Amino acid sequence: MADATDAIAKAQARATGLAKSSSVGVAGKLINANTPDEVKAAVGNMIRASDGPTQIKNLITRINQDKSLPAQEAIDGLRRAGVQHMLDTLTNAGMSGDGHILSSAKLRNFMNNNRDSIRALYGDEGLANMDRLLADSERTHKCSMPSRSNTDLIRLKTNRSLPR
Repeated sequence: MADATDAIAKAQARATGLAKSSSVGVAGKLINANTPDEVKAAVGNMIRASDGPTQIKNLITRINQDKSLPAQEAIDGLRRAGVQHMLDTLTNAGMSGDGHILSSAKLRNFMNNNRDSIRALYGDEGLANMDRLLADSERTHKCSMPSRSNTDLIRLKTNRSLPR
């Protein structure tokens, strides 16, 4: 009976370890993170650090040099954590309160302050994609907000003021 109990305990421990490693991933293990939230926070801290580009490049170099690691899986995990960090920190509550909307102002500040780190983690093409996302977000924001001249035209045509 004791052997069966030990076997079950070992199997449960193994299953717990596998579940933990799959949710944290290879990237999490490399940065000593134990949960997906810790991975996200660590990657976010690297992106925002003054020496972030160096930290990210060194980590990616370490990943690529360790032939025992699935390098692309580890790098993809870091990138996913970076995206999740951005989604968590660069959004505003939606108008109806049931969703979040990417803030173009927050994204612009983030991109301006962390451009080299973003390039180190996502490459030139990833940075270019984020630049396009920012441009689209800003165009959408401008279209959704009436300009002063549009407001004046509406006021002239209707002969009444618009609520502010």
